[in-house]
Amino acid sequence: MELKGKIAFITGASSGIGFGIALSLQKAGCQVIINSSSKKNLNTAKKKLPGSIAISGDVTCPNQSKE
Repeated sequence: MELKGKIAFITGASSGIGFGIALSLQKAGCQVIINSSSKKNLNTAKKKLPGSIAISGDVTCPNQSKE
């Protein structure tokens, strides 16, 4: 499957399997949007994934405040 030019939104992307998936998809040519509820860990992951877009928040909580 050709992934170049596709967009991927990965939750739990600040570490572990989520980060590994984001890294693999980025290497395959995807624009990755990474998500994590931990802002600190998300910022660290973003530095390791240049060009990625980082959005912090808990996807299981629809009523969280917007920053």
